Amino acid sequence: MGMTHQEIVDILWKNPSLIKSAMGWDTIWVKAKEFRYNSQTEERADMVVQNQYNPSLILPGTICAVIEVKSDKADHEVLGQLTKAVRIFDLIGNQTQFWESTTGIAIAPAFTASAVELLRSEKYTALEMVSHSSGFILSKVKG
Repeated sequence: MGMTHQEIVDILWKNPSLIKSAMGWDTIWVKAKEFRYNSQTEERADMVVQNQYNPSLILPGTICAVIEVKSDKADHEVLGQLTKAVRIFDLIGNQTQFWESTTGIAIAPAFTASAVELLRSEKYTALEMVSHSSGFILSKVKG
């Protein structure tokens, strides 16, 4: 596909419906882009989204998803990156009750078999970027 990491993140930021459609959600709310969750190590989540949001009340069934984007083939390392961020957002969710559960989503043009297996073992989602006339679409990796 030949896009940089930043180009992919920017496209997703401007078109969150790509993620919404791939996840089968009715709505999507983008919480943050390049969210620094560890000030010591400067680790960042590429994006953080929720499947729903209401500023005046907490909606049951709200999922917070941490998104890790790879511009080339995602390997087993993507799991570690996602798990660190998901743990932190899970703690925040438990403390604030703003969302019920936290999950991870890896987005890449391709995945190694071990990456898919590891992501599945954590119940995370692997979304493959598929070239399309208007840019790309996201589809869940089968396997």
